[in-house]
Amino acid sequence: LSVPLYTGGVNKRLVDIARLNTRTAELQRTAQQKDYRLNALKAWEAYQQQLNLVTTAEESYTTARKLLKLVQLRLDAGLSTLVDVKLAQQSFEDAGYRLVNYRYAAKSAEITLRQYAALLTP
Repeated sequence: LSVPLYTGGVNKRLVDIARLNTRTAELQRTAQQKDYRLNALKAWEAYQQQLNLVTTAEESYTTARKLLKLVQLRLDAGLSTLVDVKLAQQSFEDAGYRLVNYRYAAKSAEITLRQYAALLTP
């Protein structure tokens, strides 16, 4: 077993390099965690916005359904035309499509939010 008496400061340099690498890794981890937190916050805001849009779309869908029923009653009473019914049906369909699309977007935003939440958990 031989131990060199003089290594020319190689060991000290290796220790310093290891310390610098450790510090760099810690800084990178901290920066990445900040990015994850920021992205999670943005995902939360997007999710809340999508939920608000879903609520609005549900109200619009309900209103369009009521309008369609009203126009059909008016048609039965002879106060409306088929054109009015067709327009009410189109409005009802459009409201339904919007509602489905907003629900899909809300679910997508929820999944994104859950992904970022999983990245933040230790």
